[in-house]
Amino acid sequence: MSALVPPDDLEIRRAQKQDKDAIERVLEKSAPYVLALCKTWCRPPLEAADIAQESLLRVAQNIKSFRQDSAFFTWVYTLTYRTFLDHARTQARRASLAPMQSLELSPDVDKNSTYDNESGNAAAAVSLALEALEPIHREMLILIDVQGSSYEQVSIDLAIPMGTVRSRLARARLNLRKILIEQGTFSPSGVVLPSEESQ
Repeated sequence: MSALVPPDDLEIRRAQKQDKDAIERVLEKSAPYVLALCKTWCRPPLEAADIAQESLLRVAQNIKSFRQDSAFFTWVYTLTYRTFLDHARTQARRASLAPMQSLELSPDVDKNSTYDNESGNAAAAVSLALEALEPIHREMLILIDVQGSSYEQVSIDLAIPMGTVRSRLARARLNLRKILIEQGTFSPSGVVLPSEESQ
């Protein structure tokens, strides 16, 4: 996914005050990112445009709830992801989802699990696991493992040392793996964490 430019702080604040021009600019800048996410998750891809449109509507409706203690596109990702899962459950269709490009979830699923990897319910399991993480760890996973940002870029964007980025990411990956295994959704051999060499 190519680098995208999120709305600036002023545009976001104006949009939160229901400035129609600002809302339009926020949606215009968010649309390519939202559509790219939906195209990655949806099968068939034709559904992506509809889900992206609904996600952007939710962005506009919920812009007041955004707090600038995290990256804007992190918030947009979470909202879009929930919209996709809502759609998948409502339509009861098969979905192909890789919410974390570098976290491989193998078909080695616990036989007693209520999740079916092929039905797309594994995606819901990952979503719940992400929500269970501390915000700073969830943000690391989304920025680096989902959006593909480099350690250096995240260090600059969040104004934190590179070492802090690495330590938070390592802790986030380990905690996510632990949660997935404790859920009973995946066996220990079914969750493969990315290594730093992938950066």
